[in-house]
Amino acid sequence: AEVILSSPPVVQATVTTQAFADNHVVTVTATGATDAVFEFSIDNGPWVSNEPNDGSYVFENLSFGEHLVQVR
Repeated sequence: AEVILSSPPVVQATVTTQAFADNHVVTVTATGATDAVFEFSIDNGPWVSNEPNDGSYVFENLSFGEHLVQVR
């Protein structure tokens, strides 16, 4: 296995839901090295990613309030 050292990603989480909506949606975008492949987790849940991996992920059906977003 080859390990390539890189800096941590820059993460931006945006609430894309209107106020008082029933379905809360958060879009998370990560930027970093040009060849980086990112995985996303919310509230210590499973790690997920898109295919193809475009550096973003949309979490839907979230409860109202604060959430912990992690990117690796």
